[in-house]
Amino acid sequence: MPSGGEPDATTITRFSGDGGVDVESTHYIAQVKNYSGTVGVTEMRELGGVASVDGRKPLFFTSGTYSAGAVEFANDSALRCSSMTPRTERSTAPTP
Repeated sequence: MPSGGEPDATTITRFSGDGGVDVESTHYIAQVKNYSGTVGVTEMRELGGVASVDGRKPLFFTSGTYSAGAVEFANDSALRCSSMTPRTERSTAPTP
């Protein structure tokens, strides 16, 4: 989100069972899912519900795809969804 003009974006949860990361900024809340499958309407509705109470704009990012119901829900609401290519994080141990 910093590259999208939200320099104060903060990671809330680093990892979960599916590799997703939740991120927030002053203006947005985002759900990030590293899925190999399809994001369904349930996940979109959950984020939309949180956003309606929270007051910030919802964003949904996935490495997978969106079901027709999820796309329809996003189009009928203020929820924006995007596809992404996840970066691979690698660490190497220092050589003694």
